[in-house]
Amino acid sequence: LADRNYFEAPLRYAHISIGQNSLVDMYGIHPGFMFLHGARGEWRFGTLTSIEKRDYASLDDRDGVFVSAGEMMRYFFGEKRHSLLMGIILSHDFTKSDVYAYNGREWQLGAEFKLPWQVSTYGRVRYVNLSYKEKEMLSPSDRNDRQSQYTIGLSKLITSWWGVDLNYQSTDNTSTFALYQYDRDVVTFSTFCSF
Repeated sequence: LADRNYFEAPLRYAHISIGQNSLVDMYGIHPGFMFLHGARGEWRFGTLTSIEKRDYASLDDRDGVFVSAGEMMRYFFGEKRHSLLMGIILSHDFTKSDVYAYNGREWQLGAEFKLPWQVSTYGRVRYVNLSYKEKEMLSPSDRNDRQSQYTIGLSKLITSWWGVDLNYQSTDNTSTFALYQYDRDVVTFSTFCSF
């Protein structure tokens, strides 16, 4: 089979709230270009971008536009089409106040293995470095955050179009401003649909 490529530009909206308190609304477009190489599309190379308007409920200085561009490579192998993933993403958050504006660099590695009974197991490692444009008033120095994140999970396809997912995610965020240092462990159970 010949090499193939395709372009997509999905629109997305997200609302985040805690309890009854709204935090942020996000509106975006996420154009992407994918190139498939190999007899069964074993190699996939992608250019992924995003432009997102973020509107915070109570922190107007944080409002702005987030943009990113990245390159991803995924390799499928074996009869069940297991896969390996690697990528790099560059980003910038344009905010009303320079205290919240940053340049970001992200690296990620991942793998997915197909098991019997329509079950998949997967793992991802992300490393993110954020350099902020302006020092906060109480910060001892220019803010720079480094985040390491590890995710492992199981996904089960129930029918041909929907399934369930269980994953564990560990995040370690270090910062030159101690206020933003944290460790977080999250377990998520969710459902998904594909159509």
